Amino acid sequence: MENRRAGKGVFNSTHETAIKLENFFHRTMGLLVRLGHRIPRGKESITPPQMRILQAVHMTGRAISMSSLASQLGLTKGTLTSTIKSLIKNGYLARARSDSDDRIVNISLAQPGKAMLHKIHLEMLAIFVKICREITEDERRKLLDSQQVILDTYSKVETRLANRTKLG
Repeated sequence: MENRRAGKGVFNSTHETAIKLENFFHRTMGLLVRLGHRIPRGKESITPPQMRILQAVHMTGRAISMSSLASQLGLTKGTLTSTIKSLIKNGYLARARSDSDDRIVNISLAQPGKAMLHKIHLEMLAIFVKICREITEDERRKLLDSQQVILDTYSKVETRLANRTKLG
């Protein structure tokens, strides 16, 4: 059944819904990029691409090779190299050759990088606390539920794209 009544509206056909989802995806990504550029900055500020790299290294929980990091972020090693160099120069990342293979360069989060991510986390948390104070408990629940659906959906998209890349 393509059309179903639910709540206040009518669900569109699968194709129409997919078109709307794709549009929301691009609008959301654009908004996230713009928000990244608005994160409060101080004299020791970092750029959104630098923050993305710091977060990716942090999420691995260990040192990661440049090639793995480039692959994870969907960048070439060349594109990644200049940004990594500036993060190393500023003390946010550490660089070391692999013990098993001298050709492999591993990147890890240095203490100043951890401190910067913590500072950004606290700034973002303060923004979300303010937002949550401005909406009702029911709206907060709906917001969390919708964010979970979005996260689950994008995780499925990522898995499908990864599987398609492996097959292709």
